[in-house]
Amino acid sequence: MSTVSRSMKNVFGKKARTLVIVVIIGFSLGVFLSMSIVSQNISDSTSNISEHMERTATITPAGVDKSGTMNESELLNITTVDNVESVQMMVINWHFNETSPGNWIKGVVQGMDPGERLMLMDGAEFEIESGRSLQASDTGAYVAIIGTNLSGAQDAGVGTSINLSGADFEVVGIFSSGTRSGDATAIVPYDVAKETYNITGPHLVYVTADTVGNIETMVEDLREALGEDFDVVSPTDQGDALQESIDAIRANSQLGAYIALITGIVVMIFIMILITRERFREIGVLKAIGFRNSKIIAQLMIESMTLAALGFVVGLLIVALIGPSISSIMVDSGTQDSDVEDDKTGGGKGGGGKGEETSPGTKVEFKLDPILLLVTLGMALLLGVLGSLYPVLQAIRLKPAEALRYE
Repeated sequence: MSTVSRSMKNVFGKKARTLVIVVIIGFSLGVFLSMSIVSQNISDSTSNISEHMERTATITPAGVDKSGTMNESELLNITTVDNVESVQMMVINWHFNETSPGNWIKGVVQGMDPGERLMLMDGAEFEIESGRSLQASDTGAYVAIIGTNLSGAQDAGVGTSINLSGADFEVVGIFSSGTRSGDATAIVPYDVAKETYNITGPHLVYVTADTVGNIETMVEDLREALGEDFDVVSPTDQGDALQESIDAIRANSQLGAYIALITGIVVMIFIMILITRERFREIGVLKAIGFRNSKIIAQLMIESMTLAALGFVVGLLIVALIGPSISSIMVDSGTQDSDVEDDKTGGGKGGGGKGEETSPGTKVEFKLDPILLLVTLGMALLLGVLGSLYPVLQAIRLKPAEALRYE
């Protein structure tokens, strides 16, 4: 019988034990891979907002409480400030949508000027998946573009009618943002939202400078023109808050990945020690009939790497099942640990006071990079090698006569 055949026979000879071992290893590799995905994707997932953040300042009500609206007449001073390219006012109305009996997702209706650049309340961008975006000609019309989650929750497609907090709107477009909360959003014309939900003024105002070089000058001029009743948050402040959240999420995910990997190594070493001890007598017989140490080492290594490879497959299944949930937990934990003040972000809780959103840009699209997949497979095989090193050293040091005494 060849070394490989003997190894496979040993691996699959005790199916129940092998199954338990593979699941344990798979869980460690699954957590490691999920954490690595979060760590790798976090920067890519925030790039779409950072491009515009460099030129866009956020205006909110002054003070700690950001739940109120602002007086539009007092905001007219924005038009007197130099270097302003565009002004986007936003009103916010929170609502809930039932996706299935007893299962509700939190969403938001955003009222925005359809003639200006549209964005989500945290400043993030989105892509139209079907239909079209809002246009300047939609002013005063009961039309909406909605996220994919909201579309699925209410079975609303392009051309259908959707009820948003008691008002009916025609869906003209469906968009995707890559986040659960973003895709539960509906965007309607600003004037229609004000009238429908009886809102007197904007909760948020985004002001975009004509060039990056003029942003700081524009922010200072806005603060002077608007006075103490408004907080003007510069892109630098937003960027610092965003970076805090990104660093916290990345640190948490990397720590989780290291812990999972170390746990996998320890488990593999422990398992291989048990397997090797069970096989001391067999090893003694093989040595007694002339088997070289190299064949014994190869047999144990193949067994260990086979278990690790099977664990990798189980790990992929675990990633598919719980990976997105782990990603959400990491994002939530990272944004809490970063302790970002709401009045610095201009989004989330600042928009209407009911938000449970993360800081701007802290959204993670859970997608698997093929290179990361190959790296994890290599890590699994390395895990098998490392796990078998100590047991192998024990095995080759055994003298045949001593090994034959084991039962």
